[in-house]
Amino acid sequence: LSVQAADVPQVSNIEIGYDGKGLTRVVIHVDHDLDFKQSSYVQGGLRQVLDFPRVNWALPNNSVSKGGGEGVGGIQRYRYAHYTEDVSRLVFDLDHPVVIESTFSLPPSRDVRVWRLVFDFRSTDLDSLESLRGVSKSVPDSVPVKPVPVNVAKSLAPKRHVIVIDPGHGGRDPGAIGTSRGAKEKDINLSAALSLQKQLLATKRYSVILTRKDDSYVDYDERIRIAREADADLFISLHADAAGNPRVEGASVYTLSEEGDERVASLRKKENWGVPLEVDAEFEDVEPEVEDILRSLMVKETQNHSAEFAQILIPQLADAGPVLRNTHRKANFYVLLSENVPAVLLEIGFLTNARDEKRLLSKSGLQKSMTAVVNAIEIYFEEHDKLNERFET
Repeated sequence: LSVQAADVPQVSNIEIGYDGKGLTRVVIHVDHDLDFKQSSYVQGGLRQVLDFPRVNWALPNNSVSKGGGEGVGGIQRYRYAHYTEDVSRLVFDLDHPVVIESTFSLPPSRDVRVWRLVFDFRSTDLDSLESLRGVSKSVPDSVPVKPVPVNVAKSLAPKRHVIVIDPGHGGRDPGAIGTSRGAKEKDINLSAALSLQKQLLATKRYSVILTRKDDSYVDYDERIRIAREADADLFISLHADAAGNPRVEGASVYTLSEEGDERVASLRKKENWGVPLEVDAEFEDVEPEVEDILRSLMVKETQNHSAEFAQILIPQLADAGPVLRNTHRKANFYVLLSENVPAVLLEIGFLTNARDEKRLLSKSGLQKSMTAVVNAIEIYFEEHDKLNERFET
């Protein structure tokens, strides 16, 4: 039997405050007391995650399926969505490692008509944060605590777009090997990713997450998971190509092909993905056929955004160096399969071409290519932000 919307707990507000002495408090307003599962993530960006039994998100100025806001005191921002059919997820992106020191719940009172779930965070070290992955807990009964002033003043800074950069290969998987100088693709990809991250952070307009920061191997499904959990606005997988003909040189950009749709559906079923469809609250229990149509539309929109970014990126790359003929190509690469994150795979050159290998081994040559990517990102989000402003006004 489907659960009626009225029977599902409703989250109406999330407040985050900092007392100036090391304590960050998160207060969740909900009409039922809730249990939760706590997880911590280090790879792909520091995050504290709370998984609740399915709730209705009803926060001010946010959609019913996903949203977020700014944080303080070690919490950079928070994001929420429906993670699976039965689980709703709240993610805290962290400026530095913090852990939940204590938690308690306050029942409704004369002044506050809802339950308040209170989580107190304090700074910790990286190892302690990582050790908390997958810890199930229940919110204890209300307990007396010393009041902490909750400063909920909103940040005036604009919301930062989340970019996930994926340096291809790594660890036991070297990728292509340069035929002239013996360059390893995994090293080129990581150098390119670090250069791109540095340039994006310098703009102070983006939150940047790397799927790997060193010579380690990351499974393909883990790379997708990182992008999905980050609620990424854009996913860029960096690679260097190889060809049988040593004269072939230049960059190329791949987006998901139509043949990749079946792999997306298969992966969704395998991983039990919950896709945040934009559905009004009163229509949340939609028929399976309608949900399939909505999901198809969302996947199509994601693919359109991917293609749009690719078309912006290509001329920028052409200004930075050689590009292939028919530069925008389509394939069903695994890392392009997340159905709600616009994604491209960028081949920045050919290691089987002497000129390309020399260019990619050069700090200035690699930086020039990554500057082209930054320029494309700026144009892409400038256009999208302007469009969103038109609809909001």
